[in-house]
Amino acid sequence: MCGKEQGVATRVAEIVPNLFWLQCICHCLHLSMSTACTNSMGSTTNFLQEISNTFAFSNIDHSKFHSIQFEMETKERKNFRHVPTR
Repeated sequence: MCGKEQGVATRVAEIVPNLFWLQCICHCLHLSMSTACTNSMGSTTNFLQEISNTFAFSNIDHSKFHSIQFEMETKERKNFRHVPTR
């Protein structure tokens, strides 16, 4: 989006010279945290994603996830999927 040579902001700035480009702070923070976690906890992050993926794709696996929670006497929670930033 904001590459120096071919980014959208660069192309629009050629048409509108007074353009002020402000990046989304939430998106920047997510990218920074994702990089930090991947570098420092890459294997842990991959492990958690694999667990999530195991229970996410079928109703049978989903019911196993709920039965595990019941057996462990924990509060029943939804299985969230990891959504990477573009």
